[in-house]
Amino acid sequence: MRCRSCGTEIAEKALICYRCGNATTEAKFKPAASYGRIRAMAYRLLLVALVLLVVVEGAIWSGYHVPQVRDWVAHAAILTVAGLLGAVAAAGRAARRR
Repeated sequence: MRCRSCGTEIAEKALICYRCGNATTEAKFKPAASYGRIRAMAYRLLLVALVLLVVVEGAIWSGYHVPQVRDWVAHAAILTVAGLLGAVAAAGRAARRR
């Protein structure tokens, strides 16, 4: 078999050309997504959630009450968002270690 790029004779089962390094077949799998894009999206989500957290908590402490909604439900929602933010931050730290 010959390399499609440089024309060097290579073994039939070769995955890459030993001379030029080009692949002899098409890739079967796509490379993993870039962590940079994922991290940027996670930070944007973190910022939006943090702003919502501050707005909702401020509304609760200022005395604003949504009809038919108890304070504990709002606080539970805030704690849930805070937990999700912590999970996103932990996932970002774990991705940076790889």
